[in-house]
This record gives sequence, C-alpha cells and structure tokens, in this order.
Amino acid sequence: MSQRRSRLSFHPIHVDVESLEDRMVPSGSSGHGPALVAEDSSAHGPASPPAAAFAKSVEHTHLTATLVSNDPAVKATGSVAFESQTHKQRTQSEFHIQVSCLAPATAFDVKVDGLLVGKITTNAAGSGQLELETNSKSHPFPANFPALSDKLVVSIGVGSQAPVLVAKLATPAPQPHVETELEAHLSDPTGVSALKGEAEFESETEHGVTVSVLKINIKNATPGDKLEFKIDDKSVGSILVDASGKGSLVLSSPFPANFPTVNDGSTIKVGAVVIGTFRK
Repeated sequence: MSQRRSRLSFHPIHVDVESLEDRMVPSGSSGHGPALVAEDSSAHGPASPPAAAFAKSVEHTHLTATLVSNDPAVKATGSVAFESQTHKQRTQSEFHIQVSCLAPATAFDVKVDGLLVGKITTNAAGSGQLELETNSKSHPFPANFPALSDKLVVSIGVGSQAPVLVAKLATPAPQPHVETELEAHLSDPTGVSALKGEAEFESETEHGVTVSVLKINIKNATPGDKLEFKIDDKSVGSILVDASGKGSLVLSSPFPANFPTVNDGSTIKVGAVVIGTFRK
C-alpha cells in the first residue's frame, strides 16, 4: 500500500441504491438546480489575473447534516453531504447519504424539503446509502430535486409514517482533509501454522464525511475452514477458506456500531494463532 496512493472514492459498496428517474439535474435550471453560493476569491490569497478571474467565475456550495432520531430509543444514525460547483455555466453536483442501524432489508424513502428524491434499501446489517450525481447514468438526480440551502430538512422514513431520521442542512466549518493508509502482515509468530496473509485499511475524511475500507487476504489455510478475525481483540467478522486454501474479505463503511477504531499499532488476529500489527 505504501507504494501507491489510492484516493478513496465516496461510493461505498455492498448496498442497494435506487433513484426515482433516469434523468440528470439541468445545469443552471432555477427550478431543479442546486442552490449555489459564490466562492470568496480572497480566500485564495494573491493571484495572477488569470487565476483571479477563474476564482471569481467558480460558484461552490457545500452542505452537510447528521441524521438523528427524535426517539432516544432509536439507535439509527446517518450523514448527509451535498457538494456542487459551477464553472462556465456547467454544474457538477453530488448528493450522498449514509445510514446505519436501521431496520434490515427495508426500503426507506429519502425526502428533501418534503419531496421524495430517492430510496435507500438497507442490507442485512441495517446499513445503506444513496448517491446522486450529475451526468451519472446509474445514479442521476431526479427532475424534482429541489434547490438546496441551509436549514432545509432531509428525512428518512417509510411511506406516510413519521420519519425515522431527520436532519437540517448546514454549511460546515472548514475541516481538514485526512487520509489514513495502514497495512499488516499476517503470520504465526510460533511458526506452527503455515497460514499467511495481508490486511489493508484505508480511510479518507473530507468535509466531515469519512469513508473507510478494510481488505483481508489469506493463504495456506485449511480448505473449508471458517476463520474468525479480530481487531484489537474485538470480533468483527469471519473468512471462509476456499478449496485452494485461500480466503478474502472486504468491508466498507458504514461499519457496524461495534467496529473498533483502526490505528497505527492496532492488532489483527485471524483464527487462533495468526496475528499482525497495522503500520503506516
């Protein structure tokens, strides 16, 4: 991993995504286009005339929110992020929602300002996501997507029932861009087991939204075995070994609520004796 710098994409996997219409947001449309706020060119410092002219011609909007329930007994949560940039009358926008700890295998309506803009179908763990993007064939913005601004309400619910999660959009305070890349080499320190492997953990936080991926690959294991793996002594999953003695697992955020924080120095254990330590 240290030999490549892979920029994580904000498109988590292993979840079902549905959108309402196979149409994109019309660029510059006052009825459907996202609300844009002119970017302050003074924030960029001194610039040559061409650079200053470019800064003034770019309009940028960034909004975020944390989805919570009004019922303290509900443990579900989620995040909302919207980003849009317009340059030379061309607009590129992304709208992203992640949820976790909802009812599993359930289709939830996503509404913005009371308008239905998409659906999230949760997986067996109750997690899911919705991604809308300009010019996307698989996840386009619906034609009724409203112009976004501070204090607009985003809600997650089922039909006419009261929303399970709600949030108000807001312009976030500036936050640093953080990337983490860790890897661990797996082996039996006693030399008794021939099982070996590698684990990789990548995480990227941008505008307060974190996307993480954990990958584990093992070899020389006993075919048919189901090996539990732990991070910092917390059980987080299992790997089924195939007929060739190999196995692999990929987990992406949102992780289960009990998933430990992976840091430089965190330990990973596969089976009874194979261990490794995450390092940068």
